[in-house]
Amino acid sequence: MTSKKKPFLVKFFLFGTFVCLLGGLCFSYFKKEEAAPPVNRASLSLDFIKSHQNDDGFFEYEFDFVAGEATPWDNLIHQTQAAYILSLAEPESVEVIKALKAFENASSETNYGGRFVSFYAMQKDLVRPAYSSLGKRSAEAVATGFALLTLQNYEQASGDEKTFSKIKKEWMAGVTGFADDPVSSVPAALWYVMAELKQLRKNSAYSPLSILDRSFLNAAIQNEKPLSEEEYAFQVLAALKRYEQTEKEEFLRHTKTITDTFLKENAYGRDGMKNRCLLAMALRLSGEEAALSRARMEEELSFSFFILPNQEWVSLGGGRSLYAPEIKEYAGAFIEGRSLPKTRIDLTAKCLWMMMAKEAGASASVPREKGKNGPTEKENPKKDVSEKEGA
Repeated sequence: MTSKKKPFLVKFFLFGTFVCLLGGLCFSYFKKEEAAPPVNRASLSLDFIKSHQNDDGFFEYEFDFVAGEATPWDNLIHQTQAAYILSLAEPESVEVIKALKAFENASSETNYGGRFVSFYAMQKDLVRPAYSSLGKRSAEAVATGFALLTLQNYEQASGDEKTFSKIKKEWMAGVTGFADDPVSSVPAALWYVMAELKQLRKNSAYSPLSILDRSFLNAAIQNEKPLSEEEYAFQVLAALKRYEQTEKEEFLRHTKTITDTFLKENAYGRDGMKNRCLLAMALRLSGEEAALSRARMEEELSFSFFILPNQEWVSLGGGRSLYAPEIKEYAGAFIEGRSLPKTRIDLTAKCLWMMMAKEAGASASVPREKGKNGPTEKENPKKDVSEKEGA
């Protein structure tokens, strides 16, 4: 009996082992792989902006992956825009306070009364002429306007109206003085700034903001000149903010007019594969059907320029790519374009702004003229950044 049992036990053991192995293989074959956690682009971009602030409070402006180093360029407007967008997400952050102190330290007197955040105070080696060109004055006024909006967001969130009270008055005097000057060339970004400044919302018909309203609305009617992408975007943002404040439908008509004209004059992809997050946001907020379609294309294109964690190469198109060990240090940043493998602080910030606006659902609540598509709801696209993915 014993001799007969042994072969049976051996066979049973071998059969059992085979079944276990087969079962394990089948389980591992049919087991679904766990999906990788979604990339939170908004959170990564926010972290990037904060971590690339220099000790002096300004941000690392631009990094060129071809050269493997930061470029020597800088842009005052882009610096203050980045701080402003950061203040939309985290208005009380240490980084916002550092940026405000940097802008205060880089301010100098203007011919309009008050002070501007200035190229010349920023770079001590520059020699300032009588008061520079109108173009530079305009740029400094816009930069100062975004510094003011950053400060406004900080004060509202923190309740601290003392720390920067002096420079706030001086910045306000400089910006309003510039806007009041009849020979000033005022860009759309300053219209948006003036609309967002709460101190100016209920002023008279002769206030700087009301004068800017008339200027931009009339220019659209007269179709004076084609708008650049940035001019178009800030005109949309300003007009929608003014509609939110006044409920005057002329601002919605303005948005429709400039959007229709812009789409006719700017075919998709005409000037190459570039990062256009600000444009995408404005197109989406405009609410026009054709603009929404274009906005989705611009968003998808811009997201293709996002740098993922541990990424070490970027696509240049045409089957070509660029490997650079520094790329993985820029996770959360957006590069400038397919043939422009470099970061720029304001482009990443504007993409963060676009993601925050999209996460807030602004595209679903764009105001319409009364009697068209039913009742309307007005939302401000600038809400706190969500922990969910903004894309």
